[in-house]
Amino acid sequence: MLKIFIAVLFMGFTLNAADPWINIILYHRVVPKTVGAYDVTVEDFEKQMEYLKESYDVISLSDAVDCIRQVKPLKNKSVVITFDDGDVSIYNNAFPVLKKFRFPFSVFIYTNVVQEGPHAMKWSHMKQLLDYGAEIGSHSVSHSNLQRRLKDESDEQYLARLRHELVDSKNLLESSLGVPVRYFAYPYGRYNRTVKEEAVKAGYEAILTVRGYENFPGDDLMRLNRRIVEKSTTPESFIKTFTVQQRESLKDGDKDF
Repeated sequence: MLKIFIAVLFMGFTLNAADPWINIILYHRVVPKTVGAYDVTVEDFEKQMEYLKESYDVISLSDAVDCIRQVKPLKNKSVVITFDDGDVSIYNNAFPVLKKFRFPFSVFIYTNVVQEGPHAMKWSHMKQLLDYGAEIGSHSVSHSNLQRRLKDESDEQYLARLRHELVDSKNLLESSLGVPVRYFAYPYGRYNRTVKEEAVKAGYEAILTVRGYENFPGDDLMRLNRRIVEKSTTPESFIKTFTVQQRESLKDGDKDF
């Protein structure tokens, strides 16, 4: 039945003949009933995962980074599943579905969220995700817009705040979970040259934005693209995410901040 449903949805979409790319998709909350704009229902999430199982190679973020860094050819258009913030619905609702399909995935945590009560994952939840094989990355300490300076903030104060957000979040995750934290996701996808440079100095191997494009082998690992899946994502628009190329590979020297 699902294959018939997919075939009907594919009508009207033309597959791009370019070299295979890597799509990184981003979720925030997976809940029984949507409330916020970035919510996805459990029912829709499971249908989306079933579609990926039928149609694509779901790979880990680490595998994607290796392909992009080493400019490895891909067998098929590949998909990476990521989550931002650390809402407990990731553990309660998304994780059982991901285990069902045996999918790898990554979660980006802003470390203040661990202290924010019943709607956030606890360290014990994250350790269970790690035991399954998921990857945990940093999403800063406070989830603030790192591109924006505070009022009357000096250059020195701005740099100190950036380093706190980038370095202290990484250190806390590593010490609490006992694993290296290799990846960072810019809060709100916002950054500038200084943020990017400081993130590299902090030791991150790849950094993710929320620009809605695909990724190609050889792309800049410090500005990987992700496509947000949200409440307004229809079955048609979800499928179009994987079948329509949105851009050509970025050229060296292109500015996006």
